[in-house]
Amino acid sequence: MKKILCLSGGGVRGVAQLQVLKKLEEDYGKPLHEVYDLIIGTSVGAINAAIIASGTMSMADVDKQYTEFMEAIFKKRGFFKKPKYDRQNFLEIWDEIAGFDFKMSDAKTRLMITTVDLVTDTNLFYKSWHEDDAKEKLGDLVTRSFAAPLYFGQIVDKEERKVYSDGGIGNANLPLDEAKTQAESYGWYRDGEEVEIHAIGTLSSDATTTFDEVAKGKWTTQLMDYMKPAQGGLARVQSAEDQIRRMKYVCKHIPEIKFKYWNGLCNKKHMALDDTKYVDEYRQAGIKMAEKPSITCN
Repeated sequence: MKKILCLSGGGVRGVAQLQVLKKLEEDYGKPLHEVYDLIIGTSVGAINAAIIASGTMSMADVDKQYTEFMEAIFKKRGFFKKPKYDRQNFLEIWDEIAGFDFKMSDAKTRLMITTVDLVTDTNLFYKSWHEDDAKEKLGDLVTRSFAAPLYFGQIVDKEERKVYSDGGIGNANLPLDEAKTQAESYGWYRDGEEVEIHAIGTLSSDATTTFDEVAKGKWTTQLMDYMKPAQGGLARVQSAEDQIRRMKYVCKHIPEIKFKYWNGLCNKKHMALDDTKYVDEYRQAGIKMAEKPSITCN
């Protein structure tokens, strides 16, 4: 059986995702890079994916330092400075974990990192097994994946004439479609071999509202509902839901593909991407989330 791990973005709420990763590592009894044949990560999911693929720390050890990591990464630069945070803070942490010079080719399993090129408005997927991508420093690719507007800001590549933004601003915040595409490209399930895809979210809130609330919404309310800034935009929310729905359909009709999805609920008021004061709340929600998958399709 081949196994694919798909990790979504979600800022500080990545600590909840980590609780599932920690539980999986305990259950398998070995490092996750030895479990998964492919790991795909977006934004904070790219950070978690990179740590796993580096093979330098157990998930339990990462969890012990995760609050410290997040507080350092989301250390404000000053009220009048934009973007709000300095990506160099992550690179300093990454240097301690794996080293500045750790390349994609050094990953201990197949690794994919997502970003978006704003020049062409397309998703980009860096692959550790592709010659050009393999030469890149992994830390640099991860910073492209979490280059969120306002928070860390876009990255301008004058040489390649590309402008990178957070991998989650498009439809790949939970890159499930790409996971299935890669399984197809390798011919894994088409050769009769089973493929199990594990996807892990970073908590969501109960976004439903009453008919009267929506019907009476003023134009500002309508605009905010469309933007859904705390969750990264309406399109991002819908994309994850649609990809999960498609994956359930695929599992029903292709018996070689198995699917598990972990996610949990968070207080609607605490869904911001950078609220480090809620790390303990996110961790506790993640521990509960790790108890069993939200969706299992066998």
